[in-house]
Order: sequence, then C-alpha cells, then structure tokens
Amino acid sequence: MVKPEDADNSLGVTLVREPAGFDAALDAAFGHADRVIVEEFVPLGREVRCGLVERGGELVGLPLEEYLLDAETRPLRGYADKLARDDAGLRLVAKDDPDVVVVDADDPLTARVQDVARRCHVALGCRDYSLFDLRIDPAGRPVFLEASLYCSFSPASVLAVMARAGGIDLHELLAIAITRARRRAQGLTAR
Repeated sequence: MVKPEDADNSLGVTLVREPAGFDAALDAAFGHADRVIVEEFVPLGREVRCGLVERGGELVGLPLEEYLLDAETRPLRGYADKLARDDAGLRLVAKDDPDVVVVDADDPLTARVQDVARRCHVALGCRDYSLFDLRIDPAGRPVFLEASLYCSFSPASVLAVMARAGGIDLHELLAIAITRARRRAQGLTAR
C-alpha cells in the first residue's frame, strides 16, 4: 500500500500489486502530501470502523460499521466510495451505500475491535471521542489502518451516526465534548 501521510478520504492511495506500478503510486501519493507511507497490504477478511466516546468516566465502544468489500473485485475503499461531486456539491457516498452496514453487537468481532480501538485511543492520547478504521485479516486479527480523530457534530457525521446507533443522541455527544473541554480548561480533569 502506498498512501499520503496525511491526506483524507483515500486520496492518493494505491494498492501496488507489481513492482512496475510503484513509481505511479508514489507520484499519486506525493500529489497529496509531502511525505508518503509504504506499508504491507493486509489481505481482506473484513473492514470496519469503530467509534469510541468517553461517557460517565468510561470509554464506551459504539456499534461498528462494516464495509462490505470483495477481496478480488474491490479489495479496498477508494475516494469514490466516500465522496462524490454532483450539481448540488460534495456528497457523502457512504451514507447511501448499501455496502456499509452496522455490525450486530453480538458479533464476536465487535469486542475484539473495540478492545483494539480502546488501546489505540489511549496510545494516541485521544480524549472525548475517537474513530478508527481497522482491517480484519483472513485469520480474524484486527489490524489498525487509521485514526480519524474528528467529528463535525453534524447529524450526518460518522461519529454522530454511530453514537445514535449506540443510544447517544447528537445533543448528548456534543454536551460530552463541551463539558469535558470545560473541565480540562478549569483544570478539573487530567486530559
């Protein structure tokens, strides 16, 4: 995998299957960032997104979203799977994609992914909330892909949608972030 260090929405990301494709992949990645990451491709088992919210002193795992990909025909999500431009402007494709589903909370994958996400949240020094993409290899091992540590607090934002599916409405999600930020400003919390 060749990808820009800090680009968004899979811009400049290329899966290189043959050495001859490496130069073009580097050019695409450098077209979006000054630094590039080259890493081993994790074969597809499943791909999920996991959100976390610090609520009531606990780091709560939200319902997972899964991207229904195919190892042969669509082994990864690209820019076109996320955003599209039309006459109305920029549109979030994933919101209307039937290949994006909520994982059943009883799926054994949920607990494993949320455990990895909690460790990532702590290791990265996140606070209030976090959002992680993970690939599950064919052996069932969750592998960290990226952290998306933002929330627009729009009703359609990924974290807000996941929180709502987990029983936390948008007003509560925003109140959590504001209350925790105020407490930090007043020196009442460590982070």
